[in-house]
Amino acid sequence: MKRRTHLFVAPLPWGEIVHGSRIAQALAKRGDRVLFLAPRGTSRSFAGSGLSFVPFRLFRDPLDRIVTDLVRKERCSSLVLVDAGTFYPYLAFTRTDPRFLSSLDVVPIALDVWDLETHGTIFDHGRDRRRLPAATLEVRDRLLPVPFLKPTRRRGVYAALPPASVPSRRERSRARAKLGFMASERVVLMSTSAWQLPEHQVLPPLVKLARMLPELVAAMLGELDRSVRVVQVGTKSDAALARTLGARYRHLSAMSPRRFSELCAAVDLVLTFNVSSTVIGTAIASQIPVLLGINSRQRRTLPPFYLWPTGLYRFMSQVLTKNPYTEVFRSVEVLDKRAFLRSLNELLFDERVRDAAREKQAAYVERVARLPAAADWVDRYLS
Repeated sequence: MKRRTHLFVAPLPWGEIVHGSRIAQALAKRGDRVLFLAPRGTSRSFAGSGLSFVPFRLFRDPLDRIVTDLVRKERCSSLVLVDAGTFYPYLAFTRTDPRFLSSLDVVPIALDVWDLETHGTIFDHGRDRRRLPAATLEVRDRLLPVPFLKPTRRRGVYAALPPASVPSRRERSRARAKLGFMASERVVLMSTSAWQLPEHQVLPPLVKLARMLPELVAAMLGELDRSVRVVQVGTKSDAALARTLGARYRHLSAMSPRRFSELCAAVDLVLTFNVSSTVIGTAIASQIPVLLGINSRQRRTLPPFYLWPTGLYRFMSQVLTKNPYTEVFRSVEVLDKRAFLRSLNELLFDERVRDAAREKQAAYVERVARLPAAADWVDRYLS
């Protein structure tokens, strides 16, 4: 097969880049050349990947001109949008006409982590509703990742889990020793992204939620046994966790996917408030129990959410209906303190509960492994 060049375009520094990078690396391993256009500051996501990272200045550089020049200069075979749900809103926000894509002699392919053709283009943010641009559904050839979408045989559905990497006892001991954790301690891993911070919210209810939840969660984590340590990976240290937990809390800056996988070998539980987080996929592949905190009702001080603080409770409810993805983690209402603490303690200390969680994850990994690879779909779309 003739060596091809692919251009991946991620307009925003969000989790979709993880999905896109994995697909790009798979294509590179098959002998293709991959350029990855993404915002400055995301270089860590590509460390050691072997991909050609092309940075641009967020909201400043003209994305249409950059993409057009790269496609023509590098003679690209495909243009992969990472993803449809962020690419077209970014064009709309920057007042860029999406019709420039039709002028390019290239096959457009859209990563679609939400399966927007099936679930619609209206996102709910508390009481606010936002509709994605009409052009979002124009690209016909799509890549639909599992997780968190349903593992069906539909066109474009592909296995999106990272390679299974369950750490041995020796690897786990080595990883824990490297981070200074004692064998008797239990380690909770939390991961936050810049887009979840209060200063990145626009709607007042979401600003309030972004500030409120860390205080609420820190107070509950502070009631756990003194042997529990909390590690938070993110751009900023969490003031509430640091204040409440003291020496039992550690903040680590954002890191490469490889280093993050090594970190996962040392932890006992992943705690997240974002059902779409790629961290859940890493935990599944490593057989680490996962606890997902949600809020299912509109309250005066707390909007419903599956993705904190964005919301998307109504949208994700339809995505998760009859979806086996929900079997690989436990979800709990964050305002139900008793249930939240019980779930934490069971998933940290009850070996029967932990074993049951790992068995469900192993079964899910086997099911997902039977799906095609994203690179297979790219080959088919270009044939």
